[in-house]
Amino acid sequence: MSLVIETIYGAVWDSVNALEGTSVYGVTISSVPRRLAKGQVSPEHGQIVVEFGDATKVETYPGSPATEEWQQTFLIRIFTRDESETDDWSLVATRYAMAVKKNVAGTNDWHTFGDFAVDAEFTDLTHSPPNGGFAVSTWTLLVRYRISELDPEVQR
Repeated sequence: MSLVIETIYGAVWDSVNALEGTSVYGVTISSVPRRLAKGQVSPEHGQIVVEFGDATKVETYPGSPATEEWQQTFLIRIFTRDESETDDWSLVATRYAMAVKKNVAGTNDWHTFGDFAVDAEFTDLTHSPPNGGFAVSTWTLLVRYRISELDPEVQR
C-alpha cells in the first residue's frame, strides 16, 4: 500500500508522461523525468517536471478515527528554449502548457484521479522568460483529498 498522495502524484505524472515523445499543438514533449531530487533538474527543451508543492490541512471531520481533508499543490514545470524563428517564446510556452492541461484534464472524472481525490483544479499558469537560457512555464494544480487522521494510506 502507498500513501494516498503518492497515488495521486502517480496519476498526475502518468497523464503528463503519456505525452512524452508526442507532438501536440505543434510542440513535442521531450521527456518527463520521475521524481527528481530538489535541485536535480537538468532542463532540456520540451521537458516537463511534476513537483510536490505545499500541502495544507483544510478541515477535520469528526469520527473514530477522524477524517482529515488536505489540499496538495503540484507544480508542473515546462522548460522551453526560444528556438522558433517565427513564433514568440511565450506562444510556444503556452502551446506546451495547453498540451499538459489537455492531457491531465482529458476525462470527465480527471479531478478525482481514480477516486483518490475529492476535487482538483488548475489555478495559475506563470511564465518566466528565457533570459538566455530556458523559459519556465509553471502550472499550479491544487488537489483536495481525504485520509484517516491515523493513517495516510487510508483514503476516506
